[in-house]
Amino acid sequence: MKATDPKAKRYIINMEVDVIVSEKYPTAQWVKFIIHGQSFIYHQIRKMMGIMVQIVHGGEKEQFLDNSFYQNTQKLWLAPPHGLLLNRVSSCESV
Repeated sequence: MKATDPKAKRYIINMEVDVIVSEKYPTAQWVKFIIHGQSFIYHQIRKMMGIMVQIVHGGEKEQFLDNSFYQNTQKLWLAPPHGLLLNRVSSCESV
């Protein structure tokens, strides 16, 4: 499906982010994302997490994220599946 297809639009309804520091290993940290959205597709979460890492650690310019909203072709990092957990799938009304 093309990005211009109306069926390709997805919505994030709510997103929470927490940094978790291990009590046993104080230098170990995890970032916990809780995303409530509508109709995510295969690899979309891995792409969203990859883009965040790409911006923070890859040194991408500010315009990188803006360009993604205009269907400009960009190379995106795909976050590895390990460490990502789909906790629950729920059905809800469309936004």
